[in-house]
Amino acid sequence: MIFERLIPLYGEEGIQKLGKARVAVIGLGGVGGIACEALARSGVGHLLICDFDRIEASNINRQVIANQETLGKLKVEVMQQKIKAINPDCEVIPYAVPYHNFLVSEHIDYVIDAIDDVAAKKMLISDCLSANINFISSMGAGNKLNPELVKIMNIRETTHDPLARIIRTHFRENSFKVVASTEETKRTPNQTMIGSYMPVVATFGLLASHYITHEILRRPL
Repeated sequence: MIFERLIPLYGEEGIQKLGKARVAVIGLGGVGGIACEALARSGVGHLLICDFDRIEASNINRQVIANQETLGKLKVEVMQQKIKAINPDCEVIPYAVPYHNFLVSEHIDYVIDAIDDVAAKKMLISDCLSANINFISSMGAGNKLNPELVKIMNIRETTHDPLARIIRTHFRENSFKVVASTEETKRTPNQTMIGSYMPVVATFGLLASHYITHEILRRPL
């Protein structure tokens, strides 16, 4: 059994809960890619993955699906193959399109928001709130160097994060869980490109998958 090492931690009932859960990972970059892999390796039985991008050379420093052999391929196709190689029984629903509201029609129970685009992120969060779908949203991992300062927190607790400031202001009447860093953003005066460091980015993804996994385990079978 591929998940036998999880039985001492989750129990047989926990394995069943994860196998029945329907989780969407929206955005398969550095954060979403590692989150998706962690969910697959944790026994989640149904994964909806959404990303319209293709893999580029600039992704290789931080994205688990990016390497010399996958350049130019659709991220959802590569991730689907990766998930199936881990667990052939996992149902994978790929959407190689920009995010639009398909969460309800696909009967999604949980969502990881790993979108970079602000407008799409606002739309996704609004959809989750309106449909009462349990979710966690990734804030900005760019220009951060210290993974020890990445935490799960309420959106109201975020600091030193331009993206979180925008989201916090837009959803001023709502509270929800996010993964964010309290580290002050590292940026030089002439810097035009956002820096990305895999230990930080991966920590965002692992904490997001950890949150969703344990939310699934808390619910009744």
